[in-house]
Amino acid sequence: MPQGANPGLLDNQRYDAVTIAAVRDDVPTLQALLAGGASAKLVTSLYDGTALIAAAHLGHDGVVHELIRAGAPLDHVNNLGWTALIEAVVLGDGGPRHTKTVRALVEAGADTLGLSEEAAHNLRAAAQSGTALARGLQEVSREVVDRSQKRLQRNLDGLQALARCRSMTDFVEVQSSLLRDNLEQTVENSRRLAELTLQMTEAASRTVTVQADKTAERVCCVA
Repeated sequence: MPQGANPGLLDNQRYDAVTIAAVRDDVPTLQALLAGGASAKLVTSLYDGTALIAAAHLGHDGVVHELIRAGAPLDHVNNLGWTALIEAVVLGDGGPRHTKTVRALVEAGADTLGLSEEAAHNLRAAAQSGTALARGLQEVSREVVDRSQKRLQRNLDGLQALARCRSMTDFVEVQSSLLRDNLEQTVENSRRLAELTLQMTEAASRTVTVQADKTAERVCCVA
């Protein structure tokens, strides 16, 4: 590092030199910066994050190890409400590097409570969605039973009408009417059940969408 240079200066994205090296996964430059006196503790980025949060988000496990050794704050919460551990778990791809990142953070003592709370939010959303689905299925079931009973009664009425026929002409006319009625009922029943199913799905998805929107607001950008 040139004598007199200030590694804590922020660029137009409010990144300091350490955060830039972290995002670029540039371990040698990061090591040089830290050895030259740069801090791993600065609050950086437009989201009031840290170099550690940015590196954890991207799964830059080597950078994460260096920052932890340099005393980076493990449990800093950015203005999206997330810590380095939450970003590594939620935004990670589950691959080896994100796995190593999570392990390093946990072994270093990162607080897992925030992660538990995020999981709890998702579980509550799933439970509410399941309740909506259960209610929707009950309504569909009631509708199926009700329409089946009505159709059965109409068919019985049609059979009785056929039995009362005194001529082939009457028989053909009643039979045609019965067939036409059955076809109309089939179309109407299909339309109604499709409508109920759509309503049920929308009701269940609304809960998940609300949670997803909240999550998207927090994770739309790198910390």
